[in-house]
Amino acid sequence: MVVVIVIVAILLAITGGALLFSGLNLRTASNLNTGSGAMHAADYALHHAVAAIPWGLEFDTLLGGTVAAFPCASPCNGTGNKPTLTGSIGSYSYTVIAANDPAESASPTNDTNQIVVLTATATGPNGAKKKVDAYVGRPNSTWQPPGAVYLGATSGTSDFNGSSFQISGKDTNKI
Repeated sequence: MVVVIVIVAILLAITGGALLFSGLNLRTASNLNTGSGAMHAADYALHHAVAAIPWGLEFDTLLGGTVAAFPCASPCNGTGNKPTLTGSIGSYSYTVIAANDPAESASPTNDTNQIVVLTATATGPNGAKKKVDAYVGRPNSTWQPPGAVYLGATSGTSDFNGSSFQISGKDTNKI
């Protein structure tokens, strides 16, 4: 009888340990899932922030808090009060804070090297939280992104006579 009780106690201890470790594995998998979701939400937040900054805008306007998507609660000073974009995606919420490049010697709201730092923080279920920093730069000149010219293969060959040609950018042959 004593031997049976000892064997049953050993089996109960092994069963309890197995149940404990299986619960830990489920919790670990859940934390991995929500953590990955928070990382994706923070990445989404950075894409949203970059898209919300108008092209051709110098970053002084952004750092001053006059871009509609990046308001400041009170006047932006670049230290305690910075331009902030907020949003949500699914069960995750995010904030993106814009700050001047710390490597630059100008004031926190005066950008001279055309680089800002966007810090995205996403929070989600079960306390999941991820933070991503992105350095965003713009050229100091009036550079514009290059355009593309498509010469369709359906029209046969393209012949260019002379030493130059001009593209106006107006679509005059609409389908």
